[in-house]
Amino acid sequence: MDESQVHQAILARDIIDMARDNASDADILEYIKSLCWELFMIFGEQKQNAIEWNVLHGAYDQLYMALREGEKTEELSDVDSIYLKASKIIEDYYRKDKS
Repeated sequence: MDESQVHQAILARDIIDMARDNASDADILEYIKSLCWELFMIFGEQKQNAIEWNVLHGAYDQLYMALREGEKTEELSDVDSIYLKASKIIEDYYRKDKS
């Protein structure tokens, strides 16, 4: 695991936390979905990527559109799995660093 993967994991976890804290604010979700798209454009779909930025973009785009249209929002299980993956990457990196 390289530092880029850890940095991506930290970014993803922080972005997901920010989205959860502001789940009812369409403006912030619009920013978050755009940020995830830009990160996807930077990192692409390389095998060494720690995070599936396109999946995060899609999930937050759905949530943004639902809020904008006043529709019921669905649970974001893809986001939850990315959050768990990111947390594990960070935990493993710092555990390895201490041993």
